[in-house]
Amino acid sequence: MPAVFYTFLLVALPGTLLLLLLLNDVRTRRRLPLTQLEWPSWVLLSTMLLSLAYLTAYGQQQYWLESPAMWRALALAGGSGAAFGWRQTHLKRPYINFGVFRHRSYCLGLGLFVVFYFFRGTTSIAAAYFTGVLRVDARQMVGLQAATLAGIVLGVSVVVRFVLLGVPPRRLLAVGFGLLLGHHVWMYVLFGPAQGLAVFWLPMLLQGLAVGFVMIPLALFTMGGLPPHLATAGTFAAVAFRNLGFIGSLAVTSVLQPYWRTAQLDRFRADLLPGTSEVAARVQGLQLTLQGRGLALETAQRGAAALLARTLETQTLLRYCLNYFGLVSLGLLALLVVLLALPPLHRQAISFRARPL
Repeated sequence: MPAVFYTFLLVALPGTLLLLLLLNDVRTRRRLPLTQLEWPSWVLLSTMLLSLAYLTAYGQQQYWLESPAMWRALALAGGSGAAFGWRQTHLKRPYINFGVFRHRSYCLGLGLFVVFYFFRGTTSIAAAYFTGVLRVDARQMVGLQAATLAGIVLGVSVVVRFVLLGVPPRRLLAVGFGLLLGHHVWMYVLFGPAQGLAVFWLPMLLQGLAVGFVMIPLALFTMGGLPPHLATAGTFAAVAFRNLGFIGSLAVTSVLQPYWRTAQLDRFRADLLPGTSEVAARVQGLQLTLQGRGLALETAQRGAAALLARTLETQTLLRYCLNYFGLVSLGLLALLVVLLALPPLHRQAISFRARPL
């Protein structure tokens, strides 16, 4: 696993060096003095987001608010968030001007950002399937991630051309979310206990293509309705809400995963009682297989019970992945209906056609 991260670091170095070579010292604005840098607001906002991320990532393991650490994280998030809001309303040059939230199209774009990154949270569910059901190692996961990255590059390259041609963002967003829906339905169909890894390359490529189709039109729609003096504040707020969407996805996953897996495991155990003939035949077959490999009777019995428990766990994880992807597919379908029927998106598309980018 460390070799994988070293490889990513080596790949990032040429891009960093190229970026430094392309940049120059020409500035269209005067330098901002460090005394005017609003770093306390950044610290407060980062503290709130990190505390919420910690709460959602480790809350299930520590039984949420039954743990003092979770109470401290919640208090820190609430306190830093309240301090951040109070500070922005009393500063002459706030870090995030709350005037951005008076613009209807911008708030709608933020909502789409949250929903988009919430739906992208299924990436961790797919990774759990690959590692828990198919037993995929880290090197094979790199290939799937490379397919997703190639899809993102392809999607961004294509959608930029459509944007320059004046295609309304509403249509591009509908195409992007439609591709994302296709990815989830495709993955739902492919999920199985004995699938080959090669069949998932195209769905992962489709996911990257969908992300590329959504990112740029969504950013244009969100920021296009703001006046120029609020553009910087709108960018910071959009990044924060994007983070909140990811945190929300993490929270829902943390809650639903143990609930669905436990319910499914209980259902399996109720259907397959230890005394039934089906379970007995299964255990007997596993036991004979292990004995045929030279294990003693007692060891083979324990091994057969362990293999049966692992099979149940694998089936439970598989059912959880199917349930989650099915739920997200329904959510994406509902979002597509909203995108095609919501009037503000249509008016925003007209404003983009009326002025050059």
